[in-house]
Amino acid sequence: MGKRAAIAVGAWLLLALGAAPARATLNPLLLFGGPELEDFLGCVTCPASEFHSVWNAESDYGSPKHPKSIWNRDGRYGSVDSPYSPWSRRPKSAPVVVDRAGNLCGNFVLDASFPGRVTDGYLIWLLEAHDWITEHLDQMRDEFRREGPDRDPCGLPVGPGL
Repeated sequence: MGKRAAIAVGAWLLLALGAAPARATLNPLLLFGGPELEDFLGCVTCPASEFHSVWNAESDYGSPKHPKSIWNRDGRYGSVDSPYSPWSRRPKSAPVVVDRAGNLCGNFVLDASFPGRVTDGYLIWLLEAHDWITEHLDQMRDEFRREGPDRDPCGLPVGPGL
């Protein structure tokens, strides 16, 4: 199965399992990482009240201690030393962001020269402000307690053979 197809399948499964009738975020942006993009890393635009949100302190996705959390500075996806981290000095495989429709938004990586890097201002802010955010995580969670930043769908549709 191709990477994009795997992302689309994973995104749809997560949305089907966790969809609520009234969502605060109309276009959740989902983060996937790992060598085959097999690890779901959370929703970067969902409010902190949603379980899958990277802003939810009660979930693995928002925990600064969970091994797969982007806020864990010693973890696979939050460390500057991991080749799978967006903040790696030499990323081997960057996490990707997809929207609810399965559109690829881009590679979630700090390195501006990395091919296919995200261009959305909010996502770039998350990448560039990572150190500050991890030091002020509770304050940022309060900002996104009721609402996450609403973003438009992005990227290219995922299709067969891509």
